[in-house]
Amino acid sequence: MDENNYTIEVSLCVRGDELDPDEVTAALGVTPSSSQRKGQRVVDPATLRRVTARTGEWRLRADSGSGLVSDHVSALLSRISVDASGIEGLARVEAALIDIVVTVPADERGGGHCEFDFSADLLAALARTGLPIQVTVCVVEE
Repeated sequence: MDENNYTIEVSLCVRGDELDPDEVTAALGVTPSSSQRKGQRVVDPATLRRVTARTGEWRLRADSGSGLVSDHVSALLSRISVDASGIEGLARVEAALIDIVVTVPADERGGGHCEFDFSADLLAALARTGLPIQVTVCVVEE
């Protein structure tokens, strides 16, 4: 599939009200792209305002300059262990998932369109993580 004009973010996200981001870092052996504890003052990326974090979160974002969702997923999987399902068993972890967010510019009628595909090998690699996958597609006016 050809490159596109989508904005793509793929990450491993771990959440919990009592989450200790340092424990997740130690368990996975990789430094997060971002982390926060519940109650910590953080900058909301959407509004750029300082807010109080409603929950703890540890997030590892894929680092891929590609315009293909599958390349971002591959980049993320290359940074985590094959079986990441043990993350959910860590103390104070309430949820862990692969988070895929694709932002598509609105067309002249306010709608949008995107397509992405995953090879059978990539789907098998995602399944081996043992984690749920959340896909969000947003259509936004520029």
